[in-house]
Amino acid sequence: MIPEAGGKAPSSLTGPPCGANGGKTRGLRARIITAAALAVPAFAAFAFLAVLTARAPVEASERYMSALGEGRLGEAWEMLHATSELKERGDLEGYMNQVRERMDSVSGWKVHLRHLTGSRAYVDVELFRDGGRDVFRLGLRNDGEGWMVYEPVSERDYGSP
Repeated sequence: MIPEAGGKAPSSLTGPPCGANGGKTRGLRARIITAAALAVPAFAAFAFLAVLTARAPVEASERYMSALGEGRLGEAWEMLHATSELKERGDLEGYMNQVRERMDSVSGWKVHLRHLTGSRAYVDVELFRDGGRDVFRLGLRNDGEGWMVYEPVSERDYGSP
């Protein structure tokens, strides 16, 4: 039944306020709202840091690939981790010859994060060529001085798409 203007509301609408212990309910509600207000920014900050952390090895790989693509091979050599096989051999000339051969006819690349655990990361690099694409994996390490390429050409050809 709908009351008429100025009439009395049905008893189902005029009962005691929600929660017979009104003050305790308001206190609990305030604590929940406060906890949510603190949790949301904390979660957002955590998510932001996770994205930044995951982005760092990709950016290091992009700098490495850019140096290779632009022929700055000495700079690319410096981006190799000190304990990488190539650096330990000290074969800069062999490295440069290998890079020139692999980068021949490359028109572009994309870097995708494959795996990140602590101080190690793996990215897949798609190389675009006139005849299709090649994909290889770079392993990176971070020993406190930034991300460095550790396994620069453990190549795996996935063929053309």
